[in-house]
Amino acid sequence: MPNNKNKMRLLVLMIVVLVIVVLSMPVMNRDSSTLSHDSASQDNSSDSKSSPQPVDGSNQGGLGNTIAKQWQWSESRSSQDAGATEEESLPFTQQSIHDALQAVKVDENGNIILDHDALISLDEALERIHNRLGSESLLKLQDIIRDALPGKTGEQTAQIVEDYHRFLGAQEEFNQMHRGSISTVQTHDSLDYAQALYRELQNLRDIHLGTQNTASLFHDSDANAEFMFDSMRLGLEQNLTAEERASRRREIQQRLQQQLAQELN
Repeated sequence: MPNNKNKMRLLVLMIVVLVIVVLSMPVMNRDSSTLSHDSASQDNSSDSKSSPQPVDGSNQGGLGNTIAKQWQWSESRSSQDAGATEEESLPFTQQSIHDALQAVKVDENGNIILDHDALISLDEALERIHNRLGSESLLKLQDIIRDALPGKTGEQTAQIVEDYHRFLGAQEEFNQMHRGSISTVQTHDSLDYAQALYRELQNLRDIHLGTQNTASLFHDSDANAEFMFDSMRLGLEQNLTAEERASRRREIQQRLQQQLAQELN
């Protein structure tokens, strides 16, 4: 389960880089999750595919205040089963929405916290179904969220789900437009072009999600992207001694760790 979530959360990050390294980078990137500070939260979320939990979140110990604790189940399990016919036409259920979004953190004022865990959750909720969501089914999804999360928590969650859904559609168009446009031979020029495309993708995020939301959601992804671009550039340097190369590699690694740690301050 953690590997599947890692793949989804870094899909945006690797959209350009995976072309450069001939589709080998997604595997490397899933493994790179050990560089992040979020492995514990992923372990917690991996146990979440279970029956609905009480509103007080008594079985969610250690997760802090999350959507899992705020979620209010509007129907009993038997009532949900009775309404299964209606849900069969939708690519989601109340249970699947809860399971995908449950790790999103909520602050003491009821505001959702847009961070790396939230990005994982949004991908879990939408990446596989966004092409199957029309305007009506998206509204239905948002209504379920608002019913289960009254007040500002539900409103904010419903809004970011809508925004992220639209971003995924725009990202898909971006992918199709630029697929195959990067040389599979790594050179300084090809890396320059890849980074330029990545900046375009960042701008696309800003348009659909807002600059602040983008910075919060993709903080870790952008740090890892910079790390990988720097690492690939280092690999192109032919005139370094072994000691110089090792020193540069340590600098790149240290910079990544510092960037990831900034989110915790």
